[in-house]
Amino acid sequence: MLISPAIVLYTCILRLKEYTMRFSTLTSAILLPSCFLSPVYAGQTNLADDIKGLKLSLDARVFLRGEAGYLERTKRWQYWKAPDIAAVVEVATTDDVVETVRFANTHAIPFIAFSGGHGGISSLAGVKNGIQVHMRRLNSIKVSQDGTYATIGGGAKGKEVRNALWEIGKWTVHGVCECVGLTAVALGGGHGLLQGRYGLLSDQIISLEMILANGTAIQVSSSSNPDLFWAVQGAGHSFGIVTSINYRIYDIPDSEEEGRIWSYEVLVWEATAANVKSVYGVAKELLEIGTQPDGLLMYGVLGMDPGGSGKVVIMHHIVYSGPLTALSRFTAPYHALNITLLSSTSEEGTYLDVPRFIRVDESGIPCRMSDVVPGAGVLRFPVDVHTYNLDALAEMTKKFIDLIHSREDFAGSFVMVEQYPTRAVRAADRSKSAIPWRDNVLLIAPALLYPALDMTSTPPKPNDELAELALRSGEQLRRILVDGAKHTGGHFSYVNYAYGGEHEKEVYGEENIEKLKKLKKIYDPNGRFKFYAPIGNGQKDNVRERDEL
Repeated sequence: MLISPAIVLYTCILRLKEYTMRFSTLTSAILLPSCFLSPVYAGQTNLADDIKGLKLSLDARVFLRGEAGYLERTKRWQYWKAPDIAAVVEVATTDDVVETVRFANTHAIPFIAFSGGHGGISSLAGVKNGIQVHMRRLNSIKVSQDGTYATIGGGAKGKEVRNALWEIGKWTVHGVCECVGLTAVALGGGHGLLQGRYGLLSDQIISLEMILANGTAIQVSSSSNPDLFWAVQGAGHSFGIVTSINYRIYDIPDSEEEGRIWSYEVLVWEATAANVKSVYGVAKELLEIGTQPDGLLMYGVLGMDPGGSGKVVIMHHIVYSGPLTALSRFTAPYHALNITLLSSTSEEGTYLDVPRFIRVDESGIPCRMSDVVPGAGVLRFPVDVHTYNLDALAEMTKKFIDLIHSREDFAGSFVMVEQYPTRAVRAADRSKSAIPWRDNVLLIAPALLYPALDMTSTPPKPNDELAELALRSGEQLRRILVDGAKHTGGHFSYVNYAYGGEHEKEVYGEENIEKLKKLKKIYDPNGRFKFYAPIGNGQKDNVRERDEL
């Protein structure tokens, strides 16, 4: 006998009522009745009517595909493997998030959270006709009375937090790039300019409010749901939507070399294999002898010369907490190299100027990727290592240069070499979080930029052939670095940059995987949070294995 969807839904509602009465307070994760994840919402034909009936706060809004405001809110940093969004719910309260998640569960609709739109991983493409929980209205920042922490909304950007704290003489660890969110970065560990002093972004989390897969709001801290608190520090994208976070903040030191004055110099050389070995040989020495100060960041970029010479160049940015006179002792070894320096530029300013120094402020190209290249796709291939393998880096550089010179479609591609200060990162208690890479402090990430969408078609269509070529080419570059890391202590892959072809052990660490899988079965047994670097949960690993590249 056939059972109609209406009967199934009615039965499920009765089960949910019983379920809600039994579990009005949370002692452990509440498992949603499986019928609520069944495809009872055949074809989603009534989505427009039903979603408009959501019981949301007065400031919340709903945008359906094709409506005014939809495109603005679904605009992403890049469009490779972008999620397919049928409706945007712009939430304004925690209850709005709860209501939206429960609605999506009832109708078997996939959903994702959105704050900065910088996620770029293949698993996002699993979202089909989904709901985007748009978090940007949840951007409040309130400092505690004792001035030791701030309560920050889950949709706040790092720049908003930085500026608000700076006005009252405070600061904290946040991403260097101005256009990314704070919370989403922290859930993946998170690198920041101040991490040498205070640790990673995730190390600043005191507690957070999280909406679980079943639509339940809970508090998570070292004393409340401590197992989940461990997991969200490094693997948080797989466990819930964070609506607010209590986050450590610090007084800005008065001295010039500790906070008030910041300086930088960018040095540019042609990116030959020999030059790469010379430049990063200097950086390697500073890294390995442990003399990189807490306030020193080295951020290298390999890419086409912005001056238009047609050459691939090394742009090596050195940023320091202190005046230019103090910075010079770190830049002098580079000036002493017996290679041709094409140019150098230096400047002094404040902490607020640092993103502009290295061109990741909101007006910089990295923050406006899809404006500069409409329909851009950016595939990042991160490799976290202990130290430089200079031979591998030189070999990868040669392959990279050959690629962008032979394919005009990839001419805007680049390689990031991020050497952050590490003292507080290494000093943290390893057992307190799911971060596996505290000793792998050097992040090298080829990033292939190409036109992911054919903008001449209506609507724009994916350039599948170019996407496959970008994927294969990036994996070849990554493989060189991974093989090189076998001789320098192994590697991990930074989850916030991950492209989706990594094995989950590369992302989360072999020692953490089984514990994370057990927690996933408790807190998200139906895999509702499976669209960003998914963890086990009975699913096939999101791995693209290739023995030969």
